[in-house]
Amino acid sequence: MPGTAYDFIRIPIPHPECGKTGLYRLRDAVENEVVICAYCGDAIDLSSEDWRSMLGQLAEEYKEIKILR
Repeated sequence: MPGTAYDFIRIPIPHPECGKTGLYRLRDAVENEVVICAYCGDAIDLSSEDWRSMLGQLAEEYKEIKILR
């Protein structure tokens, strides 16, 4: 099932509390304002204007990259 890079790409998101950086699907970060830290299990808040803007820009760019199978 072909799609775009948006469906598959993972981006690094640091957790400000535990200091670890995990890889999360861009789609999950865009569609939710919170992701769960893979290391400590706490929520990482992505609802700030800065996060929403950056994630939106990334989504636009990666939706243009076609995945061929």
